[in-house]
Amino acid sequence: MSVATAAQLRDLLPYLTGTGEDALLLSYIDRADAAIAQRLGFPTTGGGALTLASSSYTAYPDPENGGRVDSETVRLTPWPVSAVTTIHDDQRGGNVAYDSGSLVSSADYELDGPAGRVYLVPVRTFGSFSSYRRRCRVVFVAGWATLPADLMQAVLMLAKHLYERRAQQGLVSADGKTLAQMEPPELGELIGRYSVKRYL
Repeated sequence: MSVATAAQLRDLLPYLTGTGEDALLLSYIDRADAAIAQRLGFPTTGGGALTLASSSYTAYPDPENGGRVDSETVRLTPWPVSAVTTIHDDQRGGNVAYDSGSLVSSADYELDGPAGRVYLVPVRTFGSFSSYRRRCRVVFVAGWATLPADLMQAVLMLAKHLYERRAQQGLVSADGKTLAQMEPPELGELIGRYSVKRYL
């Protein structure tokens, strides 16, 4: 489902009448959503999409990828994180198994959703997060059910830009960018504070 409606984009294109272009408008909304998610450093969702919308993700936080902050804290990307579905941490040796034997009880951790961090609580049955690669797996939900106003503005602005330049697909500017890829100059200001790359 698109993060914005065709009607919202039509409001920025007053010369369009009727709903005949709605399918095309939605495709440009989806392209803008994916482009901004990629620029902000969002990984692909569990379903393989790039989106700002609330979606399910799987992360394997360890020291090598910056996901394991310390033995009691993991960082999830992207954020905001609205829910942790499961955490498995297999410290039994041998082949890794994400099963009931490696499941971390939800009573053993707490979530700081806006920061995308999971902290082990002081009193817990689980020991500490593994420092070994792919021993820890977190399935979680992140993104926005409704985009903040500035992100919505950015998606609609970029979608409008792409729609209006659709005839220029493939034409190249002097600096090597295709004319259709050149972004509105205000885009960076609207989305910059949401970049997850700044914290990795």
